[in-house]
Parts: sequence; structure tokens; C-alpha cells
Amino acid sequence: MKIPRQTEMPHKLALYSLLQKLLSDPFITNNIYFKGGTCAAMLNYLDRFSIDLDFDLLDKSKKIQLRQSIHQVIKNLGYSIKDESRQHLQFFLKYRDLKNERNTLKLEISDLVSKANQYQKIYLIEIDKYCQAQTVQTMFANKMVALKARWEEGKGVAGRDMYDLHHFFKQGYAINQAVIVDLRKIPYLDYLSELIIFIKKNVSEQILYEDLNPLISKNKLSLVVPLIKSEVLIALNTLIKAKN
Repeated sequence: MKIPRQTEMPHKLALYSLLQKLLSDPFITNNIYFKGGTCAAMLNYLDRFSIDLDFDLLDKSKKIQLRQSIHQVIKNLGYSIKDESRQHLQFFLKYRDLKNERNTLKLEISDLVSKANQYQKIYLIEIDKYCQAQTVQTMFANKMVALKARWEEGKGVAGRDMYDLHHFFKQGYAINQAVIVDLRKIPYLDYLSELIIFIKKNVSEQILYEDLNPLISKNKLSLVVPLIKSEVLIALNTLIKAKN
């Protein structure tokens, strides 16, 4: 995974150390499914920095034991828990004490999973570990849903979601359409139309610049941001026309 500047190296190392330890625990690795920006970046599906670890959990009955196992991994690494959800497997972990620099990472294992998600066994060369992960088609579909869902949940618009959609479209990846239908409960083309309206109204270059500034280099930021919104809209309209 690329880092936009050398000062982000400590965060990448802390992130990778945690991931390696999680995947070294047989119980944990057999019950979690890697996804999100860090997963996509490590598999070269994505070309940006990512600061969190995200997984799916398919068997909710494993939550209590998973929490216990994760606590042990955190303790063994010497990280501290800055905050932790009691309802969900979500942890904000502090890995160093330096002030005014990034020192916290988020680990989240979600049990709100689409039944249409598809997974495959993958090899993470940077940490020499195997695990189960979402296919790129499933990542693409979930990212399309996440862009609007975050806003509906009151979390605003994440510029990184738009960047990822733009990059996935540019790479020509296919979309697991069944995921969108399952999560949004409407036909695929209807959601694409909703997404176009949402992007036109709610996504601005200011949002993109602010969210992407820590994740990609300044040179790339100035080159790609002016293109993201217009090209994603072109891609979405092209998908709709291809189906009609």
C-alpha cells in the first residue's frame, strides 16, 4: 500500500502489525473477511493510502469470542483502546503517544453483511498472510452503496468513496449488482439513478480535497480531484444507457 508522504510510515506499520497479528490467530482469521480501502490497496485494486481495517463477520454467534481474542491481540501489541463500541466490534486503538501526529487507527468488524457478498482466498504479500476477502466486484458494489448510506446515517459524504468509485470505473471492474439490490431493496438501475441525483447535489470539490488530502500525494490530488465527479457521473449514466 502506497503512502502519500513519509510521515505516514508509522501508521502503515502500526496498521500492518495489527493485521498480521489478527491473521495469525486461527480463530480470528477463520471468522473475519477482509474488505474496504486497506484491503483494496493491499491487493492493488486501489492506488491510495488507507488508514483503517475493515472486515465482515458472517456468523454473529462468534462476536463474544472474537471480542475476547481481539482484546488479547491488542494487549500483545502494546496498543491501548481509546474507544470501543459495546454493540459492535468497533475499536479505536492508540498505538503511540506522540502529539499532533496521527496515532490512532480504527478496527471494525461488521455483521451487517449482504447475503449477496462474494469472497475469495487471497494472499497479502506485504505481510505474508492468507485470508478471506471480498472480491473486487463485491467491494465495488458495497462502495456504491456506502457513498449514499453514510450520508443517510448522518456521517456526511466521504470523498474517499467517490475517489474509489472513480478508480474502480477507470480500471473497468465489474459490479456485483446483487449486492446493491439486496442492500437498497430497489432495482439496480433505480439505485444508479438515485446515486446520480445524490452526487450532483451533495458532492463538491471541497469535500473531495478535504477528505483525500491525507490519502494521496499533492500532485495527484490536484490532477484527479477536478475529474472525479464528472467522470463518475458519466460512468453511471453509461451503465444506465447500456441496460436500456
